[in-house]
Amino acid sequence: MSKPKTTGKSGLRSELVRHNNLSAILKLVHIKGPLTRSEIVDQTGLSRNTVGMLVGELTTNELVSEYVVESNGSRGRPSPTVHPAHQSSAVIGVEILVDSIAVAVVGIGGEAIKLRHTTRDRNRNHPELVATDLAKFIESIINEIPSKTHIYGIGIAVPGLVEPENNVILAGPNLGWENVPFGQLLHEKLSASTAISIRNEADLGALAEQRRGAATGINNILFVSADIGIGGGIISDGTLLSGTRGLAGEVGHLPVEQKGRTCRCGAIGCWETVIGSEALIERIGSDQPFTYQAVADSLTNAAQGDDKTLKAYEVHGHWLGVGLAGIISVLNPQMIILGGFLGPAYPYVINALYAELNQRVMPAIIENCEVVPSELRDKAQLQGAAEFAWDHAFATLPQAIDARISASELQATDR
Repeated sequence: MSKPKTTGKSGLRSELVRHNNLSAILKLVHIKGPLTRSEIVDQTGLSRNTVGMLVGELTTNELVSEYVVESNGSRGRPSPTVHPAHQSSAVIGVEILVDSIAVAVVGIGGEAIKLRHTTRDRNRNHPELVATDLAKFIESIINEIPSKTHIYGIGIAVPGLVEPENNVILAGPNLGWENVPFGQLLHEKLSASTAISIRNEADLGALAEQRRGAATGINNILFVSADIGIGGGIISDGTLLSGTRGLAGEVGHLPVEQKGRTCRCGAIGCWETVIGSEALIERIGSDQPFTYQAVADSLTNAAQGDDKTLKAYEVHGHWLGVGLAGIISVLNPQMIILGGFLGPAYPYVINALYAELNQRVMPAIIENCEVVPSELRDKAQLQGAAEFAWDHAFATLPQAIDARISASELQATDR
């Protein structure tokens, strides 16, 4: 009798299981922080032997490190504690705004190793120029970290519509970009090849707040970030909501005013036209052109009790509630997080906001929904960009280990 033929599929399945288990352990330590092997066994359902083997592999690749804690007097040998090796393994988080760029080197575990911010000339907002400047900026911050630090990827937050699969920015009205293959442009400026992941800034703000900020441990949230434009990031049942092309969450273009003004997107009466920062300054009645400093001054004046400014913020809260009412009724989130300038404006808009919600949303829905200011504030999108880069590395862990580069290799070139 001849032996049955084998296809090798069982071996492939076993290898896939191993990869998935490695990824699960690493992501757990990344999000939760130091854990004993026993805790990892409890939270993953893997056997103690499997956890020991996989942790050993992660240690060899300098993604985690282990320490044996002193006995507390209980029976048995103490379980080693597994720590994220944040100084050895990192990603680069980037936030691109109209007039600034922020770059952070973020280690496994979410700790920022280095952080830099620079203002930009708006006349250099052509995508080619931004990619060139960003590459040089990345080089400057990389030169400040140990040369042997492994870099697993670059995550980028941008204000606009992003197709994540190919890193194309389909529309960035405030940047003046349309159909820009920014991932490719940046790749051409870097001498070492590393994974680049781009996503809408509000999506990444939601991700960061859910992992590291106000919504830690909450699985149904809406993050609303307000600047000149309005962005929304939605996490549903613990997963970032993407939509068909990764474009979900464009809450700033909800129609809220039937005979309102024309939005930058070309539509009439978008939410952005009544709760953006330009609308606030106009509402206060300033004769000066809009500036970010005017927004900062308005917050100072509100804190000092200026009646005109407080009334403007009250109207702002009304329109904020009008838009949120519809979103809450559709999504049924547990938490709404206000980012951008709405975070520090929270005390001045919250009463008018809730007045609208209580009138417009069914009690069974609104009574289990809390509105809070961003805890990460102006670092939310940058932190989210790093988290997104780590998620990409987790999902492709074996390939990511093979493709990782040392900081000394990631040098920028102006091509």
